[in-house]
Amino acid sequence: MLGAGSGIAQWLFLRRRLHWAGWWIIISALAWTTGLTVFSGVLLSGAMVGAMTGIALDLLLRYPKPAEMNE
Repeated sequence: MLGAGSGIAQWLFLRRRLHWAGWWIIISALAWTTGLTVFSGVLLSGAMVGAMTGIALDLLLRYPKPAEMNE
């Protein structure tokens, strides 16, 4: 729930800027689930979440919406 909840909040901003922003909710939920399941330490789980969402954001930023659609 943590990943999906934060993913939805971030999606509200990203949807105005990116074509494939809907994937952000799924990516965020998967990243948090993986990070909290695989690693028990706070630092390691946070690093896993950061790495997964960072890679995903890098890919999503390659497909911005045209400027006239951002308004």
